[in-house]
Amino acid sequence: MNEIRFDIQHSEFGSLVVPLINGKSLISILKNIEILFAKMEGSSKIAGAYAGLPISLVLPPSKYYYGEEAQRNDEKTPILICQCLCGGCWDFVAEIEVKDRKIIWKNFEQIHRKNWSYDELRCFEFDKE
Repeated sequence: MNEIRFDIQHSEFGSLVVPLINGKSLISILKNIEILFAKMEGSSKIAGAYAGLPISLVLPPSKYYYGEEAQRNDEKTPILICQCLCGGCWDFVAEIEVKDRKIIWKNFEQIHRKNWSYDELRCFEFDKE
């Protein structure tokens, strides 16, 4: 089981929430994975170029990180967005599956780089509580 916590970051755009997985920022984890792909494209700056989501969208009582959005739209849920804070610009998305006692994030994807592999992430399983 993985541990999830949330880092609240304050920016000129307001308060943003970045998931911490097992104590590490998801943005840092992704930068380490994406850097090789980005360098092959000649643009290392795009690796890990994410921001958290607005606090009003994701913190309780919201069930956003339970896949609430995806369940309505039958698609993947943005977990992080572009540093410009424009949804759809540079989103990192995942399928979110809700079970009785756990939440599973899986099938990760950078929406504009379908050829980038996130296989090493496998899936994250969190205690539903």
